Amino acid sequence: MIGSDDGWKYLAAEIEHIQPFRERYGFLATDEVLGFAARVLIDGVNQFGTDDDFIGHFGDERFAIITYLEDPGALIAGLSATSKRACGPSTALPNASRATWWSKRPAARRAARR
Repeated sequence: MIGSDDGWKYLAAEIEHIQPFRERYGFLATDEVLGFAARVLIDGVNQFGTDDDFIGHFGDERFAIITYLEDPGALIAGLSATSKRACGPSTALPNASRATWWSKRPAARRAARR
């Protein structure tokens, strides 16, 4: 975790062993896994983060989260719980959407919370 004087913190998330998975199952299956991971992160940040948090995807398996929480421990625990719920035995991989890989909460949602 990296922080700044402006109050933001940088968190990194990574999917391990994505290259062997890609070699075995191909690009399309890997794309679905990455899209699913992005949606799990988005759900977790929407539930446990702030209105100004940002999620980005870079490289093959890396995600970045910029949060403005003073103590991101609750966000980290929430993301862990969200991923455990999402990856249960009945989870099906939804269709991947690159548009969800970069997410900032919509302004309308921010306004509704005020």
